[in-house]
Amino acid sequence: GVPFDPVDQPAVICTAPAIWTGIYRRAFIEEEGIAFRETPGASFQDTAFSLKVWFAARRAALLRRPMLHYRMDNPSSSSKSTDKVYTVCEELAEALHSAMIIHGDCMDQDLLLSEGIDSADGVAALMDYDEENILISLYIKSVSHAKIITKINNESFDSIISNLGLESVISPKTLTGEYIARYIRAMQNSLGSNVETLYRLHEDRVEALEFRAKSNSRTVDTPLMQLDLKDDLQVICISRGGKIILPQGSDVIKPDDSVVVVTKHKGLSDLNDILRR
Repeated sequence: GVPFDPVDQPAVICTAPAIWTGIYRRAFIEEEGIAFRETPGASFQDTAFSLKVWFAARRAALLRRPMLHYRMDNPSSSSKSTDKVYTVCEELAEALHSAMIIHGDCMDQDLLLSEGIDSADGVAALMDYDEENILISLYIKSVSHAKIITKINNESFDSIISNLGLESVISPKTLTGEYIARYIRAMQNSLGSNVETLYRLHEDRVEALEFRAKSNSRTVDTPLMQLDLKDDLQVICISRGGKIILPQGSDVIKPDDSVVVVTKHKGLSDLNDILRR
């Protein structure tokens, strides 16, 4: 129920694009020019509508209690026809003006080559089936120097993936875990923790944490070389007034600095926790 800016929570665009799950301010819809496309059978219009709303909104709130009851009279409506899925391309083309939307089989090598896949800078394989994502990533790797991101749902593929040389593999399950962990950290912040951001790296064996330095922290105004830091922990960045500092031993942490540390230790909740005692 707490209002938030979707820019700060980009994961909201991954929620199910169902128009009827939200209530929208009419003035906002009219001011932003958000409208339904006149597609046959009104198929898949939720997709573009939801994207436009999240892109334009600057204040939103998620509620646990229902505010609107939606009734489906005809589950076999033409809007459910998978034959009309191509209209999603038209919807996305309208919502993403700077993008080229292509309707075709992404496993078709001739199509990929005709669209210049061999000269692409980056490619993301985000299909539903892991096998297709793996195969298309290996193909693109063989014909281009693109940065390739491969989505894998099944963790049992990990041992295979590690031998294929795929450079960037993402897992929805892992990403969800990251957001849950960040939410828990945010809840801890309200109870006194000063962790601003948390990322897990290298199969969760390493954490990168961002702290906000408080004036009473035992780490401030002391050269890093004189701090008794824990083993397996490194201060890798200090942000001060918009300036990024790559710290050396003589650098000091000042109050209100943003401090990023990388560590194998789990459960750090305060900047003082980076010290041995």
